[in-house]
Amino acid sequence: MRLASFILLLCLLISVGASLFLHNRVAAGMITFFAVFAGLVTYTIYSVWKQKFSLAGSIALLIGSIVVVSLSWTGAPLKIAFQAHQEEFDAISSKLIKGEEVSFPLWIGPFRFVDGGVRKRGDSPETPYLAANTNRYEVNGFVRNPDGSGFNLWTMLPLNDQWSYVEED
Repeated sequence: MRLASFILLLCLLISVGASLFLHNRVAAGMITFFAVFAGLVTYTIYSVWKQKFSLAGSIALLIGSIVVVSLSWTGAPLKIAFQAHQEEFDAISSKLIKGEEVSFPLWIGPFRFVDGGVRKRGDSPETPYLAANTNRYEVNGFVRNPDGSGFNLWTMLPLNDQWSYVEED
């Protein structure tokens, strides 16, 4: 039973890691689905092989699966990591708005940024951004704008009333 529990824990860590580092809810959701599926298959095969398919274990596995999928789908690990380092995000965005030089690549907590700047499109306010990619026309990163206006959004995850994570297409 230890092996099945270890594999299920490993699947949980993979899904949380996918949610935190991929920043893409669709990809994180797919990885989570396959990680949970692998955990379920492993647990079931082991239980049938040992002839110890317990009701308590099945219920725990179901509840664990729901928690894992919920964590990935809501982006909770990304939001928690962002909240822990929001002061640093605010300081860097203030520098970008003032036109002060910021050297890249830059690490803020677990996040690595290779570019950043201020974008203004149409009537939208000046929006500072920190990008994990180098293509200025398709920003994938954090923007200090709760609704992502001024960006050609493919996906957006609001982090709080000031910041969002966006991916452009």
